[in-house]
Amino acid sequence: NKALIKRAYADIVNKRNYALIDSFYAPGIIDHSAFENQQQGREGFKKAVKEFFDMFSALEITVHDVIAEGDLVATRETWKVTVAADKKTLNGETMHIFRIREGLITDEWSQGWGWLGTPVVLQPDSAGTR
Repeated sequence: NKALIKRAYADIVNKRNYALIDSFYAPGIIDHSAFENQQQGREGFKKAVKEFFDMFSALEITVHDVIAEGDLVATRETWKVTVAADKKTLNGETMHIFRIREGLITDEWSQGWGWLGTPVVLQPDSAGTR
């Protein structure tokens, strides 16, 4: 489980390879820390991740701690981002908890996004679904 999470950070996050979300996350993924208007499930999660990461022209995440117990894996990471809109560089620390079942992430929780400043809200798409 720890190796799965380390690979997710290395391959999905740091390389921005969103196509790999299908290989790491269950179809019914529940994002317990979802953005306002974010749909649950893999497609909603994938869209939210892409939109969030697209806000940054540069993104580097360093995972410091990975702790596992049963089907849960917790991480503590440092994020260094450059905001695409104003080129401002921000640094902060976040923590995540992942639940893994049958080799896929089924649940995700995250905390520590205050360093980004104002809360991040993903806007509804033209259909009003997000």
